[in-house]
Amino acid sequence: VQDSAYAALAAGRPEAAASAFEEVMDEKDSLEAHVGFIEASLAAGRQDLESVYAARYPEGSLVRRFVHSYLEVRRLDELHGDAFDRSAAAVIAEARAVVRSAPDRPEAQALLGAALHLRFLHTGDRAAAERAAFRYQLSLDSSDESVRYRAMILEQLALLHARVGNDRIALVYFDQRASIAFGDPRVALGHHLARGRALLHIGHEEEAEKAAAAGLALVEATPSLARYRPLAVDRAALYALAAGDAARALALYDRPDATLDPHSVGDRAQRPLARASAALAAGKPARALEELDEAGRALGDPAVRAALVWSDAPPGEAAANDELLRLGLRGQALRALGRHDEARQALGARHALLAERGRRRNLDDDLLALSLAEAQLAEVAQARKAPDEAAALVSQALAHADDLAHRAGIALDDAQIAALSYAAELHLVGRVPARAFRFDLKGRLRAAFEHLCADQDADQNEVRRRFALYLTLLGLDRAR
Repeated sequence: VQDSAYAALAAGRPEAAASAFEEVMDEKDSLEAHVGFIEASLAAGRQDLESVYAARYPEGSLVRRFVHSYLEVRRLDELHGDAFDRSAAAVIAEARAVVRSAPDRPEAQALLGAALHLRFLHTGDRAAAERAAFRYQLSLDSSDESVRYRAMILEQLALLHARVGNDRIALVYFDQRASIAFGDPRVALGHHLARGRALLHIGHEEEAEKAAAAGLALVEATPSLARYRPLAVDRAALYALAAGDAARALALYDRPDATLDPHSVGDRAQRPLARASAALAAGKPARALEELDEAGRALGDPAVRAALVWSDAPPGEAAANDELLRLGLRGQALRALGRHDEARQALGARHALLAERGRRRNLDDDLLALSLAEAQLAEVAQARKAPDEAAALVSQALAHADDLAHRAGIALDDAQIAALSYAAELHLVGRVPARAFRFDLKGRLRAAFEHLCADQDADQNEVRRRFALYLTLLGLDRAR
């Protein structure tokens, strides 16, 4: 009977599903049946569930407490700020009381896990995330008889760990969940896209592209998922670009259904930025410049800038980030077209914005961004036949990289390696005199090489060989 109830709900017949779940409730002590009855009844437009349960179950019974907690957890996601904090504290306390009464019921553990999961999503409280994972795991351990609950909890564990940043752990749960059939195509789509995001975050770009492509294929084969088509197209394009398939990414971004929200003001800036990234990677810098001009016009509109928001960032931060991206892409496109003076202007404007942001925020990421921006400007200076300017810029890049390494307590950072490498090539290939740099080039290269040799990190084998070559060529150059 319960299987037929789920089938009716999936087929869009919530009234029939509610009746079937109610039949199970009358015959069996099943909290799962109560959850199904609630969901089916709400889908059918019924709003009197509290009174229905008050008439059928005594005050203080497990069912009444569970149902009340379940309905309150469902309402939590509609709240924000102080209202959320107050309600969440009460709901979590009530859900804990239900768990104490029925610790072996997977539905009760899952309910408490969901309440804690929501607290983490709304507040960023990582302790709540840890407690949610613990409750989900307890629910998973006691849900052997219910494949549906196992599937749900595996997906929730995967989503929770992915949001925390434990992407490798999340993928374990995503893959376990994939071994169980998906009854709801929306859940299947969310699974593909979330799994692709986790894969992207651990550097498995080609697998991420495949996951997003699977999500897009599902959308195109399932009429009921039509509303999610823009999202699926966007993710497929983004992951294709990350995987190096720029032509496919550009083709996807050029599709008429690639716009995430035709009514979104912020999309007027973000869509051309996405197309510009793909066009530049596809070797079409002129097309990229056209898109970047469109993005620039959009970002100049106060309404667009106001519409670009991040939930955990101060006002204006998202728009400023998009402008930094636009200027960086513009500099790359202009360099590819040989328009080096204009590239210097665009990248110089970007560097000024980064410097101002660094003074305001004083974060480690700001030092890294400045170092990379100065290295880019140094490359443009070299292309413009301005060796002294290139040497000064790469010296600045190394100084910022040194500050970053000092803050992090790292003897040799990747940003330092990059700046020293470029300085060595400016001297050895570009014939920039060593005295043009604001540091002892040979001394810094030798110190870095000695650290690399002492560290014996296999991932740095290529860097060790390169630095050994730099020092050899410096010795030969002096000998001549």
